[in-house]
Amino acid sequence: MTKRLVHSLEGYVNAVFTDLLPTYRSAHDWERDKNRSLHELAYRGERLLTIDWPALRKHFEKCLEDGLYSSSKLFLSRNKSKRVQVPAFLSDLYLQVFDAQGKLLPEPNVCAIADLRQLYEGFGKLKHPCKQEAIDEEVSNFYTIEASLRNPTLFWEGDELYEDHHLLDSVSFHDGFNHHGRAAEGFLPFIVVDESQLQSGDITTLERVCDVIASSFGDLHLERDDELVSERPQHGTGRVSNQKKTESKYDFAIWPRKLDLIFPFDRYAVHDLGLGSMSDDLLSLDYRNFEHPSKLCAVPKTMSGPRLIGSEPNYHQWIQQLIRSQIEARIANTPLCHCVSFGNQEPNRLLALKGSFDGSIATVDLKSASDRLSCWTVERAFRRNLTFLQRIHASRTRTMRNAINDTWSVIKLKKCFTQGSACTFPVQTIVYSMIAIAAVLLSDGLRPTSSNILEAARKVRVFGDDIIIPVNALQKLTELLSFNQLVVNSGKTFSKGKFRESCGLDAYDGVDVTPARIKRFSESPSHEIAQSMLESCNNLYKRGMWHTAYWLRSYLSRFELPDRKITRPEWDLEQFRDSDGFASFISDRFDHLVKRYNRSIQTEEYRIHYLTSNSKKVPTQSAHDLYEFLHRAKLKIELNPHLNPKKGGLGIVNKKSSVMKTGWKTLFHKQVFNRA
Repeated sequence: MTKRLVHSLEGYVNAVFTDLLPTYRSAHDWERDKNRSLHELAYRGERLLTIDWPALRKHFEKCLEDGLYSSSKLFLSRNKSKRVQVPAFLSDLYLQVFDAQGKLLPEPNVCAIADLRQLYEGFGKLKHPCKQEAIDEEVSNFYTIEASLRNPTLFWEGDELYEDHHLLDSVSFHDGFNHHGRAAEGFLPFIVVDESQLQSGDITTLERVCDVIASSFGDLHLERDDELVSERPQHGTGRVSNQKKTESKYDFAIWPRKLDLIFPFDRYAVHDLGLGSMSDDLLSLDYRNFEHPSKLCAVPKTMSGPRLIGSEPNYHQWIQQLIRSQIEARIANTPLCHCVSFGNQEPNRLLALKGSFDGSIATVDLKSASDRLSCWTVERAFRRNLTFLQRIHASRTRTMRNAINDTWSVIKLKKCFTQGSACTFPVQTIVYSMIAIAAVLLSDGLRPTSSNILEAARKVRVFGDDIIIPVNALQKLTELLSFNQLVVNSGKTFSKGKFRESCGLDAYDGVDVTPARIKRFSESPSHEIAQSMLESCNNLYKRGMWHTAYWLRSYLSRFELPDRKITRPEWDLEQFRDSDGFASFISDRFDHLVKRYNRSIQTEEYRIHYLTSNSKKVPTQSAHDLYEFLHRAKLKIELNPHLNPKKGGLGIVNKKSSVMKTGWKTLFHKQVFNRA
């Protein structure tokens, strides 16, 4: 880390401690803690903010959960003395939460809790490339988890999922007690679960819950596409594993037999039912039974480790988006409509606040949730909906290529999906919801009838791997998850104290104590990084970290990006988005902006700089563009927006970037009208 960056982060530390000063009871302790932080920053560099302090935050939350501060070997965690069993560093704040013996106070200072978490977590989620050793460790863990998963019963490696219905009928969660799995060469043998952990009746309840919910999704082969529901394939924004940037995602030169059995090529891959296969556009078509492996990639997550995702082939990504849209559309017709809302995390956050106040519910997080969801579990969870299983099997990539290091080259996957698949999030949400509902029924001593399942669904909430469940059902939930080789993250699961965490919201005793994080930071920020820093500035401001927000704002104002200086208007928080300008609690202020009066709409407009995406598509002049248009266009829609390259038209994205533009905007009635 350069001296210039250290100097910048020194300004951050000074600003943070200035914001924490009102919570301190001793000015001497405040000065000592600030100077110690500055000293360690100069010695340890950015590691102090991105690794050391976040580790202390995790330990602090564990102590809140246990109601007792426990000693640790973490950096800066040495106890103040034998009499005072809290860390010497930040002891003033700690003693407002714990007593001298380390026991949680009956009424701890929530402001001190929020301030400790804010200090520790300010740079905890910084998206910055981590060391190669951390990447290699994540890849090794990925392989270890994959090798430990059970072998499925059905033929997930083949083109057809099962040979006859007798095999499908034999699939049961009770197989976890026996050796019914098919051993695959090169993998660990089938794992047998100790029967003492769960009773046979518990597994029967889980099985009944899964059967009822899976069947309620109906026949997924009957696709809807009308004004209310659009169940159609589409492409995401990510890269694919089998094509270059210069190739159209709508060019399906490969269409595996496994995919063709459920999603016929002439219906899902071409616009003319395959009748034009001899045209100039399709002369190069090589329709054959071949499947590319997905590609394992590492993307920045935190300084302690990356996030591993899988890049899917374009034909699988195309169909996975269809299945995702079907699941999201049909969830309203199932008992899960009371506990699952795709795209809306607010119900989970409200329940986390409630649980922190009355202690009635627990917030649960899982370790490597998507990597541990095996085909063995999925085939049993959806055994009563054959169309669901067939579609998952058809769109699933069976092998994965390691594009990160040489730990391993290509492996056959026993997990159902990797992160990066469009089906991962909805499928895991449904499976974890089923398990949570079964845990509630077992803890309440209820039979798995349709009415009881519906009532139990009202008591839980699931969003991905974030699970909210009544405290009395947590033990059963843990047992059922362990039975399916899923691991509860004890460091992020809270049930005993008054701290709860779910879907990005942290709460203590009914108070929101979520820290404002700086996720992107650079000495010479690009447009995207500068925009992220601007949003972090507003988050800090709203959290009452005004000196820190001003420091970040001043830091941004020193940089001249190409052609434009970052200048933003200040306006009311409730009226405009964080990305529109600097936030202010006091009033709107536009006097520093150039303005004009627009006679056509009879109002004033302001000339401001704003960040926008600048992508240009190059038409391929082939049937691929026509097929893209037919899938993107809907009834009663203008053709020009689809055909104009400047408006995200048809073709291949040649260049995609973010640019700073200048335009006239009208600011009123909680809306922003752009008149560039």
